[in-house]
Amino acid sequence: MTTTPTRTVFLDSTVSETVELFLKERGVAITSAFAERVVSSPPTLQLRHAAAHGWPLLSTDRQTLFRLHNRYLMQGWPHSGIITVAAKPSLRHCTELRCAMILDWVAAESPDSRNRLFRWADLHEQLVDGETLPGYTADEIAIALGGQA
Repeated sequence: MTTTPTRTVFLDSTVSETVELFLKERGVAITSAFAERVVSSPPTLQLRHAAAHGWPLLSTDRQTLFRLHNRYLMQGWPHSGIITVAAKPSLRHCTELRCAMILDWVAAESPDSRNRLFRWADLHEQLVDGETLPGYTADEIAIALGGQA
């Protein structure tokens, strides 16, 4: 069971419907590029839309969002947080678990996500080093790390 972030998270157009349904089933408050009718907008506009509503943005487009985060920092533009996850659709539930885990990690580690970049790579490193994430079994962590349970 997740700790369920207390605020809405915006899923950009790179996040699959499978992830969206998985997060909703776990009680995560979300909205999406599709629901907000910005699905065909470029990443810059999706980030701007999320920021205008105070929603952190979850994406599987790590490179583009990393560049956008840096551009926002250099320009002094605010955003409500960017959370990137390495998608692994070839493994059943891997991407879904990664998204749930990183949202729980962000909620626990940094309730104020404004102008921050949270990367799956950072959480991955902590999990590989033996840290645990409350609410997740060893099997779920193994799946999220890219292995089989």
